[in-house]
Amino acid sequence: MAITYLHTQPTGAQLPPSLAAQIRREFGALVEPFLLHAPVPDLLAGVWMACRESELVGRVPRATKEAIAVTVSRLNQCSYCVDAHAVMLHALHSHTTAEDLRIGRPARPLPPALREVVAWATATRTPTAPILRAPPFPARDAPEIIGTAIFYHYINRMVSVLLSHSPLPPVPGPLTGAAARLAGWWFAGAAQRPKAPGASLELEAIQLGPVRRPAPALDGPTRANGSAAEDDTLQARERAHILQVCQAAGWKIKGPDGAARRLGLNPGTLYARMKKLGIRRPAVGECGAGEG
Repeated sequence: MAITYLHTQPTGAQLPPSLAAQIRREFGALVEPFLLHAPVPDLLAGVWMACRESELVGRVPRATKEAIAVTVSRLNQCSYCVDAHAVMLHALHSHTTAEDLRIGRPARPLPPALREVVAWATATRTPTAPILRAPPFPARDAPEIIGTAIFYHYINRMVSVLLSHSPLPPVPGPLTGAAARLAGWWFAGAAQRPKAPGASLELEAIQLGPVRRPAPALDGPTRANGSAAEDDTLQARERAHILQVCQAAGWKIKGPDGAARRLGLNPGTLYARMKKLGIRRPAVGECGAGEG
């Protein structure tokens, strides 16, 4: 069975090494829900970025976001993802929470803060639920928490159609919890390893898909006589914006007054975007350029 770019026998053989290596290092393995997207590496890169930058990094505890993943997956009746993220909770030493959420019948009440977030996640398929209008978390945590929930509302649907009932080996029902805890030991190193926000964004600089015609390298402002179709693309707008900010910063990339800080990016990510978009710093003498 296959749906366009998704295949039931995924393989990572065609993936760019840097993409595959980052997933293995930071998630713990190139697992099947990622490999489903492998036939289109651009798509897999986007899926990985959405997962990593919402669920794996940030200020919200990873265990809280794994609890959201389990809760959304149970809501969507995706048993594969319920078991997979119970494994991740075990990897984070949240053994009681992992088993309580996996079976869906908590033997003990969850801690109050986590209980409220789980209640919010349970309501994410009910648009009129009052808890969605007054979420139990501060606005600064919303990108991570909402991002994690949205990601699993997507991935659950792919997994339910194309993968098996569970990533765990077939064992008698009472032993499933023990199998999940043992699998958590395997993922513990990657789950607990510190990760810097934004690192996956630099994967956009890799040529992941079919060869594309690169944008022309311009040292000055975006051409006024470019075609309307070209100028209307998101990439053209992004290029123009980065170019404008770099010029305003005197082509200084790093530092408190540099273009990277003004754009809210780390310098490495900005350099990668400039390379991909064909933006070059003017030669000395064309303009007064600060040290980048």
